Amino acid sequence: MFKQTYSNVPIQLVQYAHERKMHKALGLYLLLRASCDGHTMLTPIYKASFKEILRIKDNRSFYKHLQKLLDENWIGYDTQSEVYYIRGIKELRRRLGFQDYRAVVFYINPHAYSIKEFIQAAILNNVVKRKNKARNAKIKKLAGSSALLKESAIQELAADGRLRSISGFLFLSLAKF
Repeated sequence: MFKQTYSNVPIQLVQYAHERKMHKALGLYLLLRASCDGHTMLTPIYKASFKEILRIKDNRSFYKHLQKLLDENWIGYDTQSEVYYIRGIKELRRRLGFQDYRAVVFYINPHAYSIKEFIQAAILNNVVKRKNKARNAKIKKLAGSSALLKESAIQELAADGRLRSISGFLFLSLAKF
């Protein structure tokens, strides 16, 4: 059924969907992208399988998420031929003005069943990686690049109070979810 087993999704698109509470709509978009080459007809078999994967119970909810995608212009619909056109990731990045090229890998089978958890984990992982990168840059600036290899140099910086621990940030960022 799916032509792709995974897809690279920009982290900004994941954040955009999370801010607008479009978790299942994003999941539907990613499933549509993985199942076709850019255009498809939603047959009852496709609808049933998408509903099962995303754990959508009734048709109204399915069409609500599909309508969100149409409203956001992530997909298009031709009323004459009843074909849905799925916009590409590059087109969405251009339309939404995303500048960051960081992405997260979305595996169709395990991640589609728990799309909300996937989105939250991707955002949290992005935040922790950014903070860890900033922490390492600060260590390099204060003690040199070899300090990243020596635990004693990092402990000396922490003892002096010149280096804040990343663990304090981690607990604050979890409160947002």
